[in-house]
Amino acid sequence: MKATFIGLVLSLVLASMTLAQPPAPPKVADDDKQKLITISPETTFIVEPLDHAGFPDYLEFLNRELNQGGIPSTENAAAVLLEIIDRDQPGLPLNVHYRAKLYQRLQVPLPAIDDEPYVSWFTYLEKAQSKTPDVPLGGFETPAHEYPASTPWTSKDRSLMTEWIESPGTRRALEHLEEMTSRPRFALPYLGSDDQDTMTNLSMILLPWASYVRDLGRLLKTQAMYDLGEGRFEEASSRLIQLHRLAELHSQQMFVIEKLTSIAIDSTACEADVIFAQDPDLPTEILKRHAKRLAELPPLDDMSHALSKAERVLALNAVCMIAQLRLPKPPANQAEIERLAKELSGGNPILSKLFSTLIDDDVAIRNLNQYFDRFVQISQLPYWEREEAFEKMSQDFQLNAIESLTIPQMLLQSPQERGEMLAKQVFNQFAVLDHTTTSQDRSRMKRELVHVVYALELYHRTHGNYPEELSQLVPAQLTVIPRDRFSDQPLSYELKTGHYKLECAGYRPLLNGKPSPLKFTSTGWIESE
Repeated sequence: MKATFIGLVLSLVLASMTLAQPPAPPKVADDDKQKLITISPETTFIVEPLDHAGFPDYLEFLNRELNQGGIPSTENAAAVLLEIIDRDQPGLPLNVHYRAKLYQRLQVPLPAIDDEPYVSWFTYLEKAQSKTPDVPLGGFETPAHEYPASTPWTSKDRSLMTEWIESPGTRRALEHLEEMTSRPRFALPYLGSDDQDTMTNLSMILLPWASYVRDLGRLLKTQAMYDLGEGRFEEASSRLIQLHRLAELHSQQMFVIEKLTSIAIDSTACEADVIFAQDPDLPTEILKRHAKRLAELPPLDDMSHALSKAERVLALNAVCMIAQLRLPKPPANQAEIERLAKELSGGNPILSKLFSTLIDDDVAIRNLNQYFDRFVQISQLPYWEREEAFEKMSQDFQLNAIESLTIPQMLLQSPQERGEMLAKQVFNQFAVLDHTTTSQDRSRMKRELVHVVYALELYHRTHGNYPEELSQLVPAQLTVIPRDRFSDQPLSYELKTGHYKLECAGYRPLLNGKPSPLKFTSTGWIESE
């Protein structure tokens, strides 16, 4: 529902140091303002800002939350992000208004166009393929072109990738990433319709940068593995820390999908950290220093913040959108709102019509707030308690009761009952968010396993062997041994033939029909032993 696009030019140099305020909404007489929804914390969640018609302006609320306290442009990593990817690149959709608004909100100047802009590895590879038509496609699908590189590599191993990563555009991007990841904050504004008379449908908000940030994470990992393969250990360490910082910075954005992107970036950083730690040529001092830097990294932003604010107002915004169909003057985007009502009704035309007529919107949004309050509380419970708690919530609120209602029963409902029905139908669209907290647990557990891996490698450097038990790492290498976040049991640690397997045994999702534990092993471990 959230797509990607950016476009062409804003040529003015803007001087303010914080995100600019949007234009004031047009004046509307009090008699023409909406009286369908009560503005209060119990219903609309926010009491200001309001839009031209007196509905909550949830888009501006999110931007204010994102920019809490004001962020000087010199501290905002998002400004440097644009220096990397907002260039005259092929494949980037063009939208003058979007790009102009973006730079106006960020209050930073337009980046200069480069003679050789940064292009992703995949774009570079496609160009190479087009220049060598005699080489079959499979010739470019060898491990030499794997991206991101998951193992150390050298210029001799991957000549084409070396050509790409040493190109001026890629080197400039890496310099910008170093600057970007040194900044403390990340706030890329959310932009809506150019029409101030039209309420923004948050489900259609563009999140155009997440995929680009993910690609820059791949670039950093590939560079780190290149440095490691070439024996540039200090440089490899710095790139890996930058990779973690990129994930943490992007996690400051508001929506779940942005936080999931950050989790994916941090996950690939953890995997690279283990490869780094187990390199036989890595000096012990650099191993110690990298372990210390990892321990000092800030955590990714908590997923509950997205559930409590961005995803909540996404749901409340849907109710406000549909409520506009009952205003005396039809909204300009009526067709879009009717499509939303149809989507929420599962394609049932009668149910869709009921959502836009004779309904108590206060009841709908008040109930939605209750659902999200409970949902956020559940998201903060331990993994082994969440599924049962969510099932109890579903029973307490009868969230699935709508499935058993017949058409006659729906037609005979009171406006209050229809409000309850709409709230359940909207919230059920968000019930899958329960799985996002599992992704967060997995991310945090992975970081903790990496800390244990570094302790094991440091122990091995000191004693010439790995410990028989993890408890031997305390207090010299670790102050405490983390527990399994999925079972609250001790981590599984097995030692045989001088090598170890470290496993979070409580994590058991099915991968291709088989349990997939979260684990790391020493480089000499053989599963068949």
